[in-house]
Amino acid sequence: MKRVKEDAGYLCKLSSYKLPSDKPTVKMTQQLQLWHGWTRRLSSAIALAVIMMGLLSLVPLSAKAAPLCRQIENHQICILTIKRSAKYFWEYRAVVSVDGVPRPLEKYDCRQRVRVSQGGKVIPFSRNGAGDLICKLAN
Repeated sequence: MKRVKEDAGYLCKLSSYKLPSDKPTVKMTQQLQLWHGWTRRLSSAIALAVIMMGLLSLVPLSAKAAPLCRQIENHQICILTIKRSAKYFWEYRAVVSVDGVPRPLEKYDCRQRVRVSQGGKVIPFSRNGAGDLICKLAN
């Protein structure tokens, strides 16, 4: 009998709780409005982020640098492209233009102060020439 009374008391306590009605209270309405406002803002932010990522993907990732030009003894020397050797740090492969006339790719050896053409011809650096400029800028 005691058990039945305890169960009945439990049931009475449960029945005293009010279940939420179909009509939301003012507080619930405000919370829902805040929630919908945040979700609206969040979806707008996500859409903006997707659009920005799409626009950034159209921009080339590796922009070409402008050539480095110097005026040396009435000659304009421009380094169009330059690449340092990984194995021999004193060697550079570069495309150079002197007075607007581009030279083909050549290897510049700053240790021996010579340049090597693609055909294998070894040419010593001229005084205040492209080889001097490359080696000065590299060191």
